Amino acid sequence: ASDVYKRQGIKGIFGLDQIDWGGSAGKIYEIWKVAPCCGAPDIKGAAICCACWSFCGLCSATKLFASSVGQECSIMPHCLFVYFCGCISGPVLRYNLRKKAGASGNIIGDIVCLWCCGPCACCQELRSVQPNEWNWLMPLTIPKVVAPEPTKILA
Repeated sequence: ASDVYKRQGIKGIFGLDQIDWGGSAGKIYEIWKVAPCCGAPDIKGAAICCACWSFCGLCSATKLFASSVGQECSIMPHCLFVYFCGCISGPVLRYNLRKKAGASGNIIGDIVCLWCCGPCACCQELRSVQPNEWNWLMPLTIPKVVAPEPTKILA
């Protein structure tokens, strides 16, 4: 912690240097901004966002964690890590997304942001990524059924 204090001062220790990530993520308290996380804003995007995070938040968090480390989502290690190590996976996920967004900060600030204002921090994290990085419903598409062309039978 003393090394963090020397490099970033008191702001770094309390996560105050992470208030603004810049870009689409913006400031941590801008929870009214929904793009690109839940559409720009549109009803369909908002409904998908609410469905994914309300009904199967574990699946969305697992997919987001896997994409934050640049891997395909899998049960082992992503799902098990998010499920059994939630207290660790939250700060690690925020750290990965912050680094990906190019924002300054440290893991201590990530923990403080999640502890003190978890919903705001989660919204900022979601704004920093595209919906396909957390939306587990996107790959589930219903294929179109195409009937074969009728052919004449010559007798």
